[in-house]
Amino acid sequence: KASYYFFNGKVPKRKLLLGQFLYYSGCISWNTCINAVVWQRRQRPYIGQIALDWGMISAKDIYKILKGRDFREKFGESAVRRGYLTPYKLMALLGKQRRLQPFIGEYFVRHRNLTTQKMEEIVGKQHDHNRKVFWGNGR
Repeated sequence: KASYYFFNGKVPKRKLLLGQFLYYSGCISWNTCINAVVWQRRQRPYIGQIALDWGMISAKDIYKILKGRDFREKFGESAVRRGYLTPYKLMALLGKQRRLQPFIGEYFVRHRNLTTQKMEEIVGKQHDHNRKVFWGNGR
């Protein structure tokens, strides 16, 4: 099956997110990578809920923003476009959302794709990879 495909080649010489690094390193299948991303996104709190909790908008505002979104427009983009949030407030909300979502590595440990020790080892290798790509192999 193509969805269970394991990459067999050289790791690309560009900055990679952890899931991408695991896939290109041959540690996980493409299907597992996609499942992990979906899992992580489902754990992520909604921007509207965070804004409501922080008193930036009301429940009525959330309804109006959702109802007035353009096709495929993100909630935050719509809220800024329509004047409910400033770009600065949206950045703060996105930062909070990112801090509240679980690390994607948790998925691989929870689903027994990798042990905690192996995950920590791979995260170190991913950081080394990204540092070398950023600074070049000569440093």
